[in-house]
Formats: sequence, structure tokens, C-alpha cells
Amino acid sequence: MSIEFPLGNPAPAQWFSGEVHMAKLDDNVQIETVNVSFEAGGRTNWHTHPVGQNIIVLSGLGIYEAEGEPARLLEPGDVVFAAAGVRHWHGAVSGAPMFHVVVNLKGIDGETVDWEEPVDEEHYRSVSAELQA
Repeated sequence: MSIEFPLGNPAPAQWFSGEVHMAKLDDNVQIETVNVSFEAGGRTNWHTHPVGQNIIVLSGLGIYEAEGEPARLLEPGDVVFAAAGVRHWHGAVSGAPMFHVVVNLKGIDGETVDWEEPVDEEHYRSVSAELQA
């Protein structure tokens, strides 16, 4: 079985590194659902969520790292919950693309994410190489 989602538009460069596309699938009062396509090396900046985020990996290989915890390899079928206020980043490994759907829970003000700085390039390369070894 194959699921096809729209590729979407290029993701904002101030929040992502590399080639990343996003398409909103749903946006209502409580949640925002977005498909995100990362080419190899594409990733988010560090960020937090005021309420939380579910990440559902559909294809490829990715990385999820919460601050202060070891980075983990993401594979199709993996589901990760980033709890409120947990500083983290996610994206594709350096050698393969990754496609996931995120479900962002909305705060009282309707916000879903607080963006921070990009992931350091040397740190990214090191984590990606370690997870692909």
C-alpha cells in the first residue's frame, strides 16, 4: 500500500536547512497536520512546541534529537511525541531522504511552534554519520 501526499511548497529557510517541502493537510482550532518532505541532509532548526507534537515517519531514514538525550534513528512506522517545551530537531540523515507527517497541538493563542537557531553543521554531520554506521 502506498500513500501519496502533495509535495507542498519549499519550507521557510529561516526554520529549515537543506531542501525541505511542506504541505498543510489540516488546520483547525486544536491541531495542525502537515506533511514534510526532507531531501538527504534536510532538517529543522532547534524548536519547541507549546503543547506538543506527534511525528509519524512514513518513508526514508531520519533523525530525532531532544536536547540532553541521544539522537535516535527514525524509520518508517516510527512515531515520536515531542512533549510541550522539549527542545528538539528532526530531519533526514545525510545519505537518504525522509518523509513524515506531523500533528502539532495548538496552544491557547493558536501557536504550534517556537523556532530557534539552526542545528550546528558539524553536530549534524557527526550525529548523522553515527546513526548511519
